[in-house]
Amino acid sequence: MNKIIFYQCIFFFMFLMGCSKEFLDKEPYDKVTSGTFYKTQQDIEQALTAVYDVLQRDSWNAPNLIAEAMSDNCSGGGGIVDGFGQNEFDQFYCNESNLADPNWQNGYLGVYRANLVIENMDNVTWAAGESGLAAQYEGEARFLRAYFYFNLAKIFGHIPLVIKVLTPEEAYIPQASPEEVYKLIAEDLTYAIENLPATKAGPNPNSGRATKWAAEALLARVWLFYTGYYKKPDIAGKVSKSEIISYLDDIITNGGFDLLPNYSDLWELDTTKNDYNKDNIETIFAIKYSYLGRGDFQIYDGNRWQVMVGPRNTTYVPFAKGWGIFPVNPSIYYAFDSADTRRDATIVNWEEFLGPGVYDVSDQRQYTGFGWRKYCPRANFPNKTLAEEYGGNFMIDNFQDLTILRYADVLLMAAELHLGDGKDIQYFNKVRNRAFQNNEHEKTSLTIQDIMEERRFEFALEGLRYYDLLRQGLDVAKAAIDANSFQTDEFPVSFPSDKGFDGFFKIPDTQVTLSNGTLKQSEYWESAASSSPTH
Repeated sequence: MNKIIFYQCIFFFMFLMGCSKEFLDKEPYDKVTSGTFYKTQQDIEQALTAVYDVLQRDSWNAPNLIAEAMSDNCSGGGGIVDGFGQNEFDQFYCNESNLADPNWQNGYLGVYRANLVIENMDNVTWAAGESGLAAQYEGEARFLRAYFYFNLAKIFGHIPLVIKVLTPEEAYIPQASPEEVYKLIAEDLTYAIENLPATKAGPNPNSGRATKWAAEALLARVWLFYTGYYKKPDIAGKVSKSEIISYLDDIITNGGFDLLPNYSDLWELDTTKNDYNKDNIETIFAIKYSYLGRGDFQIYDGNRWQVMVGPRNTTYVPFAKGWGIFPVNPSIYYAFDSADTRRDATIVNWEEFLGPGVYDVSDQRQYTGFGWRKYCPRANFPNKTLAEEYGGNFMIDNFQDLTILRYADVLLMAAELHLGDGKDIQYFNKVRNRAFQNNEHEKTSLTIQDIMEERRFEFALEGLRYYDLLRQGLDVAKAAIDANSFQTDEFPVSFPSDKGFDGFFKIPDTQVTLSNGTLKQSEYWESAASSSPTH
């Protein structure tokens, strides 16, 4: 996507330049001013592109990665001396320079840019017949703002709610209640549902842009997490269970989506094209990447988090070298039925793939014997990654998209909400039959535990497992994580809910300081501030 950088007004820019960091809106933008921008449709489209641009900025602390490390699916890993993962994600401790600060910054950068678009819609003189396009652009901005806020709320819990571009006098705002945050998310996504196009599934010229179907699916995911974790019947009286069911049924009936015949086709490289199966009929919304940055660290076009899960320092064709972070926990591999095609499409058993003792463990912390197949970077030659073949850097120019919402998730969310009415079996077995490539493993009745187990297998290494555990209750999360972690002296993992941990990470201390004490840590993180907890 083309980039555009901007700042909102001269006095705010001068205020930011007087600070080493500011509170919420992280970066000043100095190419054009809001006084000369936001006049035409093209201006709004460029500004909207800048909101999408933030989606590509995740690196080793990407939300999907940390969610896997915090779940029972992965350990911390990394290099023996670099300490990636040590006392952090996998042990429920937060080194804020590596985790909290970048996620906070990216989240509020996305919110800030979305607010700029939303606030300036009325400054544009829209041509006759463009009212629908104006509503679509605002719907996309609201979808993205909801997405960023949902990530922030899942990671940090109690967060400030910023619904407009702040003046210096407004910079210090306290955290909102979860109800207020999720109410805004629901309102934004409802607006998006009403105003975004019902774009046909599959490849299209606007792939990567939010659609009505994406907004419906994201609102369903938000609803399930909020009502589950906070034990509420709806989202702030705004969105009911029946409405969510209608949105999911709408996607299933009218969206034109379907499951790919083979699960592995979602993740495997098409070697005839040196590309992945992008924009397929199962994809509802994905973060788009390309190799076109070609080694330029100032261009955020490439996938910068994918390298983290590659085998440590070594390419084993077709799996390209990486940093060996977040090795897969053996418990998830052995939990799969051996006939389930999802297992070997998701996880690499290094001892079976390479032979015993071949994987180089000399600099691999927490070697488990299992790695990522799903989303592992690829190579066609022993000493050259696919990113390098295209003239890029293996760390920042991988180009597999990150699928945020896909049709299988819609089917399983619908099965969960239709539990007991007959449609649950239909939707559930459609996913399960694809996994086993036959109907011999169908269920004739379902429990919520059946659905949660199926979700673990279907979405392993996609960043959903941790939040699926949390929404079932802290007791469920603790039981699963404590029981299924790879327990040795090197993997001391215990979910610390018995010590007051609520599943959310600490707000960056830098942000608390910049807020002049307006932001408050939870009691758990206050008590843990003086030392690294040993959970």
